[in-house]
Amino acid sequence: LVAFLHLIGYTNISAVDIYSEERVNGLNRLFSKAKMRGIIFYSYDKITLPFENDQFDLIVSQQVIEHVSNIEQYISECHRVLSRNGRALLDFPHKMVPFDTHTRMWFVHYFPIFIRKYFYDKYRDNERKQYFNFLYLRTPFFYNSLFKRVFDKVEDFTVDRISEFRYKDHYEGNRKLRGAIDKIFHLPIVGYFSLKIATFFVNKTVVLYK
Repeated sequence: LVAFLHLIGYTNISAVDIYSEERVNGLNRLFSKAKMRGIIFYSYDKITLPFENDQFDLIVSQQVIEHVSNIEQYISECHRVLSRNGRALLDFPHKMVPFDTHTRMWFVHYFPIFIRKYFYDKYRDNERKQYFNFLYLRTPFFYNSLFKRVFDKVEDFTVDRISEFRYKDHYEGNRKLRGAIDKIFHLPIVGYFSLKIATFFVNKTVVLYK
């Protein structure tokens, strides 16, 4: 992601992850050696982002918040480091998405913990502890409520994202099926309601305004 942002013209990029200092230093050396200047990696202690208040005009959080246990703290920190009139772009799966790409299982995350742990242990080599420690899927209603409490404005671009299939040449799934769905989305009346329903069962894309 940071390499892509660099290639499209961004010149001051701070990348954050929960990596060890050793790994962060290795990434910084790698990007420096590749002459991709303006990119600096930082380690995050899962509590406080290592930046001053109002420091960034844009935050991009892609496929991250489903792995954050203290999500309220994370969103509060995003608000803190975002500059006045800045924007945060978040793209993430949630509990209503029927297929979980992390466990590669259908619908299991819909069920309570005592049912989920049975399936994780039986069909994923006793990996319940792993999934419970890094996967925290909430409902889209939970996220919307949290975003609105912290940020001045929340704009949902999920419909815009799924209603266009301009990226079909790079689509990694079943292109024929996705093409057929795209045609349904563009039917009069039926397409409108299909899109509205689909937004509850696909990854969300939202922009938060400070």
